[in-house]
Amino acid sequence: IHAALDARNDPEFVVIARCDAYAVTGWEDTVRRCREYIDAGADMVFVDGIKSAEDLQAYAKDLPDFPRMYNGDLFSTQEVAELGYKLMICGGTIWLIYQQLKASYEELKTQGKVDTSRYGTRWEVAELLGLQDVYELESKYGVSQATVS
Repeated sequence: IHAALDARNDPEFVVIARCDAYAVTGWEDTVRRCREYIDAGADMVFVDGIKSAEDLQAYAKDLPDFPRMYNGDLFSTQEVAELGYKLMICGGTIWLIYQQLKASYEELKTQGKVDTSRYGTRWEVAELLGLQDVYELESKYGVSQATVS
């Protein structure tokens, strides 16, 4: 944690200390470790292995004054926020991406092409990525622009 803090050169960068001890050494040791992480300067703690509502509530109750992160899809964002969690990540979204990629490659294999019309336009992705700002900088500095159609 000290090394991460020393290397931090952006004040917006958040150091999240992950603790995997719950499954191995139990809850008391996990809480002790998380307190040490915060004392060492971590901005947030992440306890891996939360499997039930009781786990999530204990996590909130036993570490009430620390910014906490929850990783999972057992609870809604509202439920997690109501317990005071500051960050939630949902690994399940990766599974959805995988399923779509798999279906697209299966379509490519069987049909010889992928019908991308059902996925929206390339401009939607370009807009999401902020490419218009990049194009404006390119224009300002005389770099030839790529186009998105």
